[in-house]
Amino acid sequence: MSADRSALRRAIERGERDGGAIEFKERLTREVHLADGRMESLVAQLRHRVLSGDGEATYVLGVTDDGGLAGVSPDAFSETMDVLSLLADEADAHIADAETWSAGSGGDGDEAGLVGLATLRDGGVFEADEDHLVVGTAGHVDHGKSTLVGTLVTGRADDGQGGTRGFLDVQPHEVERGLSADLSYAVYGFADGADEPVRMDNPHRKSDRAGVVEAADRLVSFVDTVGHEPWLRTTIRGIVGQKLDYGLLVAAADDGPTKTTRDNLGILLATDLPTLVAITKAAPAGDSRPA
Repeated sequence: MSADRSALRRAIERGERDGGAIEFKERLTREVHLADGRMESLVAQLRHRVLSGDGEATYVLGVTDDGGLAGVSPDAFSETMDVLSLLADEADAHIADAETWSAGSGGDGDEAGLVGLATLRDGGVFEADEDHLVVGTAGHVDHGKSTLVGTLVTGRADDGQGGTRGFLDVQPHEVERGLSADLSYAVYGFADGADEPVRMDNPHRKSDRAGVVEAADRLVSFVDTVGHEPWLRTTIRGIVGQKLDYGLLVAAADDGPTKTTRDNLGILLATDLPTLVAITKAAPAGDSRPA
């Protein structure tokens, strides 16, 4: 959760205009906003906002039509981001960045609800490039997908408590609960003649991501999906809605394959993606192996 509210204040002060690139939304739901007719209208609106901003639009979330801070629960905010991402996909755009704040005046945490800014940009998240591989993760919740990706892109060994997961869980409720609620993106690369990969120090910093892209001759990007069963649609969006080159199925040795693991594998195979399997949490499993 960002402490600096200046970007939020500026967006609200600029306000919604017919030919502007800013849109206010209090909340988006799958049931209402993805229904036939309504979805098409919202996609057209989003496309208009992006074009009005010369390829970039700002959505202010958790606010009323007149810019008042309404605030929504963490779960409602996650659903709003999920729906907004689906609308962006349909409009040939993507969410490039997101920030959240408490709707309260200070020190209220999530209790007052969340408000946020989502920056949308024209085009897909990743463009096709033979020197750029895109890998999508899949697997059960708490099996270590985000932790594995965080370790790969930073080169830091995990602390055994999922510490590197924090590099990808950016929403406050994700960090608090220790599980991902939306798609996350990370990248590392390789430079010609270099012995070590080009890694990120802090994946939350845009400058780190830009530095990797600039310094590397070949890139590996990760689309880190969610493993919680109620958010299966988000997982499907991450696997089917992105231009993936490989799938990475993660299974924890101390838990073994679950129904979600098998469901995710089925999605990967249904898309004809070459799929790698990573076994995590081998140390806690010891010599025992789940059936």
